Amino acid sequence: MLIDGRQKRRIKVVEAIITLLGWIYILGFFIYTALTLILWYFNLNYIYNELFYMQNIFDTLKIISVTITAAMVAFVIMLGWGRYNYQKFGHLDRRQFPKKVSSEDIAKYFNLSIQQVDELQSDKWINLEKTIV
Repeated sequence: MLIDGRQKRRIKVVEAIITLLGWIYILGFFIYTALTLILWYFNLNYIYNELFYMQNIFDTLKIISVTITAAMVAFVIMLGWGRYNYQKFGHLDRRQFPKKVSSEDIAKYFNLSIQQVDELQSDKWINLEKTIV
């Protein structure tokens, strides 16, 4: 079985959309992080005065404890999900490999002689006068 590299248009479009969404997410995260750091730098005194003012200290501790709890719950869920996936699917070998292609099959597919195919496969540098495909 020869693989000619063609994919269905629908698969290419879906892959392009997923890739675009991934890049938007990654770039958005970096922009969000940079803006957060910049804003914290300029408002650090205000944040310190508001968060650690003695009347607000209990609210600050409550927010910190809720944030840490949420982070721990998310970590445990992701760790459990990863272990489940590894135990369920980690050892499976579901790949289907195409059967081996002989030089005769390649010569027949591209309409070349077997000697030319052997030369093309063994040469390091190939200068073609015209495209053979």
